[in-house]
Amino acid sequence: MTNPVLRYALLCLLIVGVASCFGGPPRGERERALMDDLGVLSLPADNVTLVADVGNIRVNTVTLTSCHIIVEDVKGRLFALDRKTLMPAWHYYGLTRPMDFELCEASGSYLMVTDNMLFQVAKATGAEMGVFHLAFTPSSAPAGNDATAYIGSWASPSGNKTVYSVNLADGRVGWGYRTDGHVTSRPIVHGAPRQLLYFASHDMTVHAVETAGAFEAAPPPSWVSQTFGCNSADLAIAAAASEKDQDLLLVASEEGALYAYHSGTGTKMWEYVSGRPLKETPTGTARAVYFRNEYGFHRLGRDGQLKWKLDRGPCEFVMERGGDVWLRDAGGRLSIVDDETGEITATHGFGGWFLPANNTDGTFFAVSCDGFVFAFTERLQIK
Repeated sequence: MTNPVLRYALLCLLIVGVASCFGGPPRGERERALMDDLGVLSLPADNVTLVADVGNIRVNTVTLTSCHIIVEDVKGRLFALDRKTLMPAWHYYGLTRPMDFELCEASGSYLMVTDNMLFQVAKATGAEMGVFHLAFTPSSAPAGNDATAYIGSWASPSGNKTVYSVNLADGRVGWGYRTDGHVTSRPIVHGAPRQLLYFASHDMTVHAVETAGAFEAAPPPSWVSQTFGCNSADLAIAAAASEKDQDLLLVASEEGALYAYHSGTGTKMWEYVSGRPLKETPTGTARAVYFRNEYGFHRLGRDGQLKWKLDRGPCEFVMERGGDVWLRDAGGRLSIVDDETGEITATHGFGGWFLPANNTDGTFFAVSCDGFVFAFTERLQIK
């Protein structure tokens, strides 16, 4: 590996043929030809490894959870690979069509919404736990836990814009929290032991409410804060690096400002004015905040100060790795950026999804548009 910046990155790819109900990977020269066609061999790695073949499918979405890599095809079928063993875990064919919104991970289950229906499957087995017809039209991805889901609504039967709670034991709709605008951003459930539900509305407000309490009665807000534009992008949490810091709730507004709030009190910690509408979800880490708009990709410190900006090219955050930031452009090209200078040190083509690293072992994954899953690791042991 000639580029020293990449020595921390892809040291290898380990090929493990996985025979499964999802289909086994090709072997030998056919395998190498496949990876060459997909552009995997051009990535900075000493060895290239195919972990699993989900099957001859067209991939629609890919989600990395705490336990699984979940691949959804264009028919709405879900294929789950165990994140630790890289073996097929389960598949689920119960969705009526592809998901309308991103999948939600609860402690023991996954929640999905499509066709005005809420689906819950067991995290461990993929077994169907419940299918519920919703009495409202969902406007956001679900959030929640194994007992209760929280979903934004385009309009309630009375015409109000509302966030609803849904009992996952029987699908019964509980309280509705009314706002003066639609809630299209995914709600977030965060905090321990005091758990709050956060959501942003098109009425230029951000709300935090307690999840504990009566199921039928809408809870009073813990705090409400005003922004100065429509809030359509999903919210994000930037977890604190230490107990001395606090988690930040990040809100991207269409008037062009990115807001950071103290997640517990709602105090506005800072506001960064970008100059152009923000319509996509920001990303927060223990060391930085990332977002993009029409002017480019921005890297801020956790204090809201701009460190560097890329005017064109990479537009999607993948992960931090060592002293680098990995970004992806609209065509799938991967760029590796020096976090200190903002300089692009390497680019590599790959037509698929890159999924962030596992914090415990450094492993991260890539999934091609045809359903081939690759594992990248810093620790290669060939026996």
